Amino acid sequence: MKKYETFLYSAAGLAALFIILVAFNYLASSAAVRADLTEGRLYTLSEGTKKILGKLDGPVKLRLYVSQSDNAIPVQLRSFAQRVEDLVREFKSVAGPNLIIEKYNPKPDSDEEDAAQLDGVEPQTLFSGEQFYLGLSVSRLDRKQSLSNISQQRERLLEYDLIRAIARVANSERPTIGVMSAVPVLGEPMNFMTRQSNEPWVLANELKRDFNVKPVGMNTEFLGYRGWVGEIARSRNGALVAAEAGTALSYGMANAQERGMLFISPGDEVYGGMVVGLHAKDTDLDVNVCRAKQLTNIRSSTSDIAVKLTPPSPPSLERSLSLINNDEMVEVTPKNIRIRKTELNPNLRAREAKRARFAAMEA
Repeated sequence: MKKYETFLYSAAGLAALFIILVAFNYLASSAAVRADLTEGRLYTLSEGTKKILGKLDGPVKLRLYVSQSDNAIPVQLRSFAQRVEDLVREFKSVAGPNLIIEKYNPKPDSDEEDAAQLDGVEPQTLFSGEQFYLGLSVSRLDRKQSLSNISQQRERLLEYDLIRAIARVANSERPTIGVMSAVPVLGEPMNFMTRQSNEPWVLANELKRDFNVKPVGMNTEFLGYRGWVGEIARSRNGALVAAEAGTALSYGMANAQERGMLFISPGDEVYGGMVVGLHAKDTDLDVNVCRAKQLTNIRSSTSDIAVKLTPPSPPSLERSLSLINNDEMVEVTPKNIRIRKTELNPNLRAREAKRARFAAMEA
């Protein structure tokens, strides 16, 4: 009898324990509570994300497209899709009623599949040949952003991609930020000393996707006066100087660009003594950029070849001031910025250059 009672109590205890576990799992699943035990709290929303979601001033609709077929979906991909859904629900818990979540199961040849394609969500092709949808679109009024194909490789950046899409549709105007740096983060135009240009950094390109980026000049402080230490060394090459006044033509510019880099474009007005480019050597060179091709009645196999010109690199005012030599000046008009020789007469310039060479030899 005692053995029977012991067995009965044990069975009742196991049954009660089973019921408690089932009830706990049901309550936990319905409450959508999860604990982040990863290093670095990978699955915890950042403070910036919570701040953006908390400041939503109107309804933002988020459409989540997830294929629900269990036949050929790998377990790893199904688990990843579940994590995406958990992240979306956590966004909803922070944003409240301002974030509207709609979930769709795009089956083949269904209205849900047509809606996914209209929202820019693209399917993935599994090894079995079936199509699997995992993407979302965020919209508000006439603004829409899509994550066409959410991949496992960007899981660590999924929160960033999603909150960036929400921020883009929530704000009608992009905020403006300034970038102050001693290095060319935003890129740098053509450097006439090195003949190289710097492209914007990847960071700058990413910022320009979400903000109006403007460069901010760095502050300077006057340290004081110093004694004369001699001429500042310059490494600039010689100049290409226009030999006559007129309109720059492609034929004359094609011959001139073989000698260096040009500042002007075809159709620009030039005058004698105007600097139209930089010479490949360290000496000045007079060029005739107004020279036209002579017309003849003799046909040639190369007569119809179009002239190819390198895009010009006109210097800005700051570049012009740092580029000029002692015998040059910067000419500023309401429409143009030009560099010219102080002495426009080529004969007088040659005489002065010869005199300077003799003076250097005697010294």
